[in-house]
Amino acid sequence: MFKKIISLLLCAIMTLSFIPAVGVFAAKGTGVIYGDVNGDKEVTSLDIVRLKRYLAFYDFDTETSSVEISAGADANGDGNVDALDIVRLKRYFAEFDYETGKSTVRLGPLGDNEGWSPDIL
Repeated sequence: MFKKIISLLLCAIMTLSFIPAVGVFAAKGTGVIYGDVNGDKEVTSLDIVRLKRYLAFYDFDTETSSVEISAGADANGDGNVDALDIVRLKRYFAEFDYETGKSTVRLGPLGDNEGWSPDIL
């Protein structure tokens, strides 16, 4: 029974990992794509998996993790990489409209849109 559950979970993760998100926000001139945890210039469900692994292997004594992440891991733009970034990424995908290629949930810092571009750098 346990093996079946793990198999189904892995199949779901693999299926969702091939769904790229378009229309993500990039900090203008920095090359940082908010939500791009693994640095592949796309925001996919693989980024959620990488961020979960980063936090699971985080050592609070040394303030490091054995899992590497890119600057885009700070999906909500608050200056911290934490569980709130996982929540923002999950909400981003839950509200993603594949017909328009956009989500109602914005990645990166909240506030005005000045200096932001939906273009992927």
